[in-house]
Amino acid sequence: MNSLTIACATISTHNSTLDLAIILVVAKTNRYSDVKPLIPAIESYLARLTPGQLIRVSAT
Repeated sequence: MNSLTIACATISTHNSTLDLAIILVVAKTNRYSDVKPLIPAIESYLARLTPGQLIRVSAT
């Protein structure tokens, strides 16, 4: 089983009206079989993501 690497950061924008959060998904390919193990972490972050966050979810 692969382990997951999750990193969080705060991004800033020069436009304060832009409410943006990003989840960066890093997998071997974009095939479902490679992304599937990351889905629980992605869903967890979607529920609590706030503007200005940059989340990196990857299989390592």
